[in-house]
Amino acid sequence: NCRKLSGEVDKEYNIVERIHTNWWFLIILLAELNIQYFMVGYDSVGVIFQTTRLTTSQHITAALLGMGSWGVAAAVKATPFEWTDRFPQVSEDEDENDIGSKIFSQ
Repeated sequence: NCRKLSGEVDKEYNIVERIHTNWWFLIILLAELNIQYFMVGYDSVGVIFQTTRLTTSQHITAALLGMGSWGVAAAVKATPFEWTDRFPQVSEDEDENDIGSKIFSQ
């Protein structure tokens, strides 16, 4: 989750901590959720945005898939920093065609 950054020592997993202190975040989040539901919740609006009405099970599936990113974020935070030394190092000034050979040469 982009709200919490953590370092090697301080690994924060509580992504909803102090969420109520940033009113702009809450306003934008609620507006985005309402607009998205409005786009797929009503047939007459679906004509404008070329969408169809979602069923309850489709809404639940979409929410669960979205919450799946929390599990991925927790797994990434739990990954030891020593493991990242094994990742290939590619700088921006190197040739793009050379990336494959750098990855497979290690």
